[in-house]
Amino acid sequence: MTPARLHPDDLAELARQVAEYLHDQQPPPATDYLAVDGYCARFGVSRSTVYARADELGAVRIGGALRLPSTPPRREPAPARSTTPRTSVTPAGTSRHSTGPATVPLLPIGSEKAAA
Repeated sequence: MTPARLHPDDLAELARQVAEYLHDQQPPPATDYLAVDGYCARFGVSRSTVYARADELGAVRIGGALRLPSTPPRREPAPARSTTPRTSVTPAGTSRHSTGPATVPLLPIGSEKAAA
């Protein structure tokens, strides 16, 4: 039985796919980790904040100790604030009260009540 032969273009494509697969399998680059006290000193945060937000900060447990990446945490941009004022302003010379006829029946008050 004769082994199968690949066309040079097919061989090049196969090599590219293998290289891509192996690249995707590489572990993430090593990161230096700090103990909680070192992290607090470097980034100016309290121990309670570190423990409360350990997952957000990328903390890992090594043995029984908490270790945090030595790089600063990436912050998400704050949501944009609206420039529209929260309260509406009534233009000068106009009234905020309705001057038109009532669209719902009103309860009788005052002289109408006495006449009944």
